[in-house]
Amino acid sequence: MLTALLLPAKSYPPRTENALHGLHQQICAAKTGPHQKLSVLYYLLLDYDEGLSPRSQLAESFARQAGLPKSYQILIKGLWYMDRLQFQVGPASSLRTRPRACSNP
Repeated sequence: MLTALLLPAKSYPPRTENALHGLHQQICAAKTGPHQKLSVLYYLLLDYDEGLSPRSQLAESFARQAGLPKSYQILIKGLWYMDRLQFQVGPASSLRTRPRACSNP
């Protein structure tokens, strides 16, 4: 995702607070649309939430307040789960329980 914003992949995950601040500045300064920037920030917050507690909802709160479209949230959360090799959870798992979602009408 960072390479889509023309940012070096080595900048993630940030190792220090200064590196996190720098990454945030790079994302905000990237020459791309706001939804792409918000999507990357949403992904970062999903990581941050995972380290806090199971009830942390910073990513969801951010997405709601920033107006990130639900379709972007689903895509980014799916990528986030795939990056963790968690194929039994997330958006893809719901397709197995709703076979009509993939079939022709």
